[in-house]
Amino acid sequence: EEERWRVAADPLHADKPDKAGAGPGLSFARELLRRGFAQEVGLVPCACGGSELARWEEGGDLFEAAVKRVAASLGEGDTLAGLLWHQGESDCGDASLARSHAARCARALGRLRERLGSPTLPVVLGELGYFLDQRDGRFAHAATVNAGTVAAPERLPAAACVSAHGLEHKGDRLHFSTASQHELGRRYALAYLRLVRPKSEAGEITAEAPFAFPTHARGAEAAVAQAIID
Repeated sequence: EEERWRVAADPLHADKPDKAGAGPGLSFARELLRRGFAQEVGLVPCACGGSELARWEEGGDLFEAAVKRVAASLGEGDTLAGLLWHQGESDCGDASLARSHAARCARALGRLRERLGSPTLPVVLGELGYFLDQRDGRFAHAATVNAGTVAAPERLPAAACVSAHGLEHKGDRLHFSTASQHELGRRYALAYLRLVRPKSEAGEITAEAPFAFPTHARGAEAAVAQAIID
């Protein structure tokens, strides 16, 4: 029963049943439908909250599970149309992991697309929440990880990144609120459409939020100048 198609409803993910809530996936699909991009949008949830990037590199349990689940979901006539990515908080506490995150993430996503049989599959990444407390050791290197995420399209063809500027947490300075998850999904949809629609159509879709992740512990916003390149 778990692997059958059904009408989407939050929570989409079942990795943590006691904590699962709204995510960006449903509002992403609804925005595509609202804009007439497709008559149907199928979502294949593969996320696992709080996961380290190592688990998403080829050979990692989540990488291999995602490949298997996507393959099982595609029926005759189905087309794999894109990949939504939001990860990084669990790699923010270690300076070495943070510095290598940009290069490792690009490799992981590149290999994932190849294993899914679509090396130029559109992929949209999202910034970390600006509300992460960088005075907390778990997130001390969040600015480094985030800078690499913003710069990912420089390493990956057919990729885009969306801003988390203005989005709020649900009271824990870690997870996006429900309203912010929905807004994040809408931003994913607009970025996706800019990737896949002809320029004449995509020109009507403009970026709505700046990239201004806090670059020091007290959280004052500053423009991201440069990603760590390893």
